[in-house]
Amino acid sequence: MERTYQIENRRAMQRFQASLDQRQQPVQLLLPAVEIAAAMRAGVGELIRRAGLALMSLLMEQEVEELVGCRSVPSRGRRAYRWGKDEGWCRIDGQKVRLERPRVREVNGKEMQLGSYLSFQQDSQFHPMLWRQLLRGLSTRNYGRACAALPRPTGWRSRPRAGTSSRPAGRSCGS
Repeated sequence: MERTYQIENRRAMQRFQASLDQRQQPVQLLLPAVEIAAAMRAGVGELIRRAGLALMSLLMEQEVEELVGCRSVPSRGRRAYRWGKDEGWCRIDGQKVRLERPRVREVNGKEMQLGSYLSFQQDSQFHPMLWRQLLRGLSTRNYGRACAALPRPTGWRSRPRAGTSSRPAGRSCGS
């Protein structure tokens, strides 16, 4: 049985998908040439990551505009309003990447989920890849290498755990 938040999230994603299906105008993304050049120096992957984040931000803002209306334009039939921005994350090429997401509240004060943001968090290829890598490492006793092969999130700091090490295990105390 689905919980209330799961139903609301599914409805938000369906609402976003329906708005994309009905949209006739193309989405235009403008990237400054300086930013493209800087990303290319870091590699094509970095360029794709930055372009993906810019596109996601643009689509989230368009969804907010559809829900709330244009910024600074009074509306009598308003159902929701802007409520600032918050830190969030999305998946790009299997990596967890930070992004800034807009917040929307209904008139009664309840937070409204953005279907675009929820869609960007889903990656149908990530979980099968994760299990495949993890099982490969456990079945061949290469746990450290299997963990190191998984994509690392960018912008997130992580400390190594006490129980895992990247160097091979030494002899036991008795030998």
